[in-house]
Amino acid sequence: VGLVGSEMCIRDRAGPVWASVQAVPAEIEWDMGDGTVLTCAPSELSRWTGGDDVDPDCAHVYERRSENGPWSGRVTARWTVLWRSDRDPTWRVFDTLALTSALPVWVRDLESVIR
Repeated sequence: VGLVGSEMCIRDRAGPVWASVQAVPAEIEWDMGDGTVLTCAPSELSRWTGGDDVDPDCAHVYERRSENGPWSGRVTARWTVLWRSDRDPTWRVFDTLALTSALPVWVRDLESVIR
């Protein structure tokens, strides 16, 4: 298994016959738990470095704190799975893959006084 940027690729050979499978990130869907759902392309995610350099199309600000436990969000990564072989070296779409994980988010507010 090898990593090519953010893609994952595996290749195997049996004598003169070979096949490769590659998973390419297609999008990431963020269900923020407060009713907001963001869908971000991999290019939007790679531009984020934190601080003030946040891509507005792939950013979220909670308007309310989580009162009775964390917001129950989810994040889903969608991948396009490609394949090719010695008989057809052109990459072809084989399938799509979606992996979802829980995203519990505690949101609190802090008040400050400047004197």
